[in-house]
Amino acid sequence: MRKIALILIAIIVLITGCAKKENTAPVIEYQSDGRVHIIKDATFEKDKLDHYLFCPTEEDTSDNCKWKIALSDSVDVARVGKWYFYFKGISKNGEESPISNVVYVERTEEELKRVME
Repeated sequence: MRKIALILIAIIVLITGCAKKENTAPVIEYQSDGRVHIIKDATFEKDKLDHYLFCPTEEDTSDNCKWKIALSDSVDVARVGKWYFYFKGISKNGEESPISNVVYVERTEEELKRVME
């Protein structure tokens, strides 16, 4: 009986240890401080996160994004207009994560002044 239990435990460990881990996208949201924040980090199957790229665009697609390096886990929405934001993680070996969810921000001059005070 003990041998059967040990075999079953070994099989469970083998199966769960061999499950393929996939790269995951970061999750972002706009917060009342006027910034788009990463609320869940990107993960990589074989490497560690190094930094993020972000894309503010007036289009509701990331297809034509001009990606910029994010210096932290959030970015200011410092311009008036209607913006769609995307983030993606970059691993230490240069691998890209999937692109995050999209966050839409509509910024008026009044709101920008209030947040910047």
